[in-house]
Amino acid sequence: PLEIWKHKLDLIKKDGYLASYLSEGELDVLGEEKGKVIDSGVLSVNKYESDKPYLVKVVTESGKELIVSPEHKVAVKKKGRKSWVEAFKLRKGSEVFVLE
Repeated sequence: PLEIWKHKLDLIKKDGYLASYLSEGELDVLGEEKGKVIDSGVLSVNKYESDKPYLVKVVTESGKELIVSPEHKVAVKKKGRKSWVEAFKLRKGSEVFVLE
């Protein structure tokens, strides 16, 4: 798993906020371009203080994990179509799009 502390020498720190730029190809996620789901590279990882008391851990059937804030939008298949849903609204059995 990717750890922000792996880049501790390059951390940007400001008022409870941490960020680090990633190397090209280090982490990919799903994105959207012109209505199509695409593989999208991540440019940076961010960590900040939040008033939310929890994070949401999404685990797919294949064992892939994603830990995000409750309001983070996740691509799911709903009624045969792609839709973006806030992570806290996901339920067991939600069909989440994943990269192979």
